[in-house]
Parts: sequence; structure tokens; C-alpha cells
Amino acid sequence: MMAFRLASSRFRMMELLNIMSSDNISSHEKINQLRTELAAYFGNPGFLKCQSMGQLVKTNLKQTLRKNLLLIRQNLGKFED
Repeated sequence: MMAFRLASSRFRMMELLNIMSSDNISSHEKINQLRTELAAYFGNPGFLKCQSMGQLVKTNLKQTLRKNLLLIRQNLGKFED
């Protein structure tokens, strides 16, 4: 359900994540701590490239919802034909 809502409001979500990526909403120490812990937890070194809280949120959403978003894309393709 969360993936469907994300897909249906993707433009608003992208605007919000872009703003979060450019805004300083957390300290560098906390961002470094969170990206290191998320990379270790998920086993995904992509988190280590993130430089802002917005990038961390975006990467986490992609990591968590990847399978569901692929299913939504496949189903949308069936309806568009």
C-alpha cells in the first residue's frame, strides 16, 4: 500500500526529497552515523554515498519498497497496452 501511494504521488514526493536533499536538516555527525548504520544493517554500500538526510531517506525508500515498486510498474504496463 505504501508503494502504491508513493507511485501515485511520485512528483510531490520527488519535490519533497529534492528539497530535503539540499536542506541542512541534521548535523553532519548524525548523517554520518545514520548512513554508516543503514549501510551495515541493509548490507548496502549505497548508503555511504549519501551526503544529506534527504538522500538517506530516498535511498531507504528505494531499498525498502524496491520489490513493490517493480510490481506496480509491471501492472501499469499491462493497463497501458
